[in-house]
Amino acid sequence: MELLSLHSFLFLLVPLLTSLYLFTKPTKNETPRSYPLLGHLPELLKNRDCFLGWLTEILIASPNRTITLRVPGRVNRVITGDPKNVEYMLKSNFDNFPKGDVTINIVEDFVGHGLFSSDGDHWLWQRKATIFEEDPGLLTERGVEGERGKFMIAFREAQELLMGRFEGFVQDLWKVKRMFDVGSEKRLRKSLEVVHSFGMRIVEKQKGKSSEGDLLLGPFKSYKPQTEEQLRDTVTGFLIGGTETTTSALIWFFYLVLTNPSVLRKIEEEISSIRSTKQNPHELFTLDELRRMHYLHASITESMRLYPPVSVDTQSCKENDILPDGTIIKKGWFTAYSAYAMAQMEELWGKDCKDYKPERWLENGVFKSKNPFKYPVFHAGPRVCLGKAMAYIEMKMVASCLLEKYEFVYVGKDKATILIIKVTNLTIIDVMAIQFNTIQYKTSKANTRRKQTITN
Repeated sequence: MELLSLHSFLFLLVPLLTSLYLFTKPTKNETPRSYPLLGHLPELLKNRDCFLGWLTEILIASPNRTITLRVPGRVNRVITGDPKNVEYMLKSNFDNFPKGDVTINIVEDFVGHGLFSSDGDHWLWQRKATIFEEDPGLLTERGVEGERGKFMIAFREAQELLMGRFEGFVQDLWKVKRMFDVGSEKRLRKSLEVVHSFGMRIVEKQKGKSSEGDLLLGPFKSYKPQTEEQLRDTVTGFLIGGTETTTSALIWFFYLVLTNPSVLRKIEEEISSIRSTKQNPHELFTLDELRRMHYLHASITESMRLYPPVSVDTQSCKENDILPDGTIIKKGWFTAYSAYAMAQMEELWGKDCKDYKPERWLENGVFKSKNPFKYPVFHAGPRVCLGKAMAYIEMKMVASCLLEKYEFVYVGKDKATILIIKVTNLTIIDVMAIQFNTIQYKTSKANTRRKQTITN
C-alpha cells in the first residue's frame, strides 16, 4: 500500500514539475527576457541596483527602441527612446498622457497639488501663473537660509523614500505602512515635516513684501485665492525644480570638463576673452555677456545630454493608444522616455554618441539647438520646463565665476562613479550623484591648495 502511494505521488509529481518548468521558462529572443508567470520580475530584481544601465542596454537592443515591462500585480510600463514616440506623448497627443492618479497619489504628500503634480485645468492655470519675471534671490531669505542644511538633508531623504514607493513590488504596501506610521513611511513623515516647515517659513517671509502680498507668490494669488498650504506646495515645487536638477547638472558638468582638458581650455579661453572687454576685472558678467559664451553653453548642454538630471520621465495613459512605432498602450499603463538611453543611441547622435563633444552643438562657433524630442532634457511640448532659460543663466554664471577664479584638478579617476536613483521633478529619475572622491583646487592668486569633496 505504501509502495502504491509512493508511485501515485511520483506519477503526479513529474507532470507538476514539468508544467512548472514550462511555465517559468523564459522566452527566447525577447528583450528584455520575460517569464510566463512572473513577467519581467526576475530581470528587474536581478538588475535592481543597476536599473538605468540595464534599461539603456535593453532599449538599444530593442528593434524599435521601445519596451514593455510587465510585473504581476503592478501597472504595465512602456518605455521608449524613439523621438517620434516622445513627440507623440509630449505634444501630438499630449492630453492622453497626463501625470496620472497613481503618480500624483505617490508624490502628493511631498508637493501637494502644485504645478509639478497636477493635470488638466488645475495644471494649466498654475503654469500660466508661473510665467513671470523671477528673482533668483527670492528663495534665499535671511533667517531661512540658515535652516537650509537641515532642509536639504530632509529633502534628499524624502526623495529616496518616495522612490521606494515607486519601486515597491507590492504596489500599495506603502499605503499600509503610512496608515500604521511604521518603517520607511514613518521616516518619510518626519522628513516631510522639515521640508514643509522650511517652505512655510519662505511663505511667511514673502507675505510682507508688498501691499499685494509678495513678489514670489503674488502671481498665483492673482489667479486664484490660495491657502498657506497651497502656497507652501508652490514653493516646494520651485525648490525641487530649481535646486536638485541644476545641482545635478553642474556636478556632472564639472566632472566631464575636468576629465576633458581640451574642453576646459576652450571654456577658459572664452571666459578670458569676454573678461578682457570689461573695465572692472572683478565685476560679475552681465546677462548679455553670459549669452555670448557659446562654447560654455554648448559644454553644459552636452553634459546634460550624457547625464540628464531627469533621465527617465514618466506619464500615464488616459485611454487606449498606439504609439507611432506600433506599440500598443492600454488605459492606465505608465509610459516613459529615457533621455539617458537616447544619448547613447548611435542613430540619434552618431558613432561618437558616448563621447563628451560640445562641438556637436556649434555651427561656426555659435550654439544651435536641436530637436527637443531627440534631446528631451528639459521635457518638451506643453510641459516644457519653464525655468530652462534661468537654469542656463545660473549654471553659466556659477561655472564662469568658478573656472575664472579657481584652478581645478580632478583626482578621482581610481574609483567609478555611482548612479543613484532619486525622485525629482515628480518623475522617476536617476540623479546620478557623483561620489567621485576629491577635486583639488587652488586660487590663481594665492596659489594655496585646498580640498573639497563634491557630492550630490
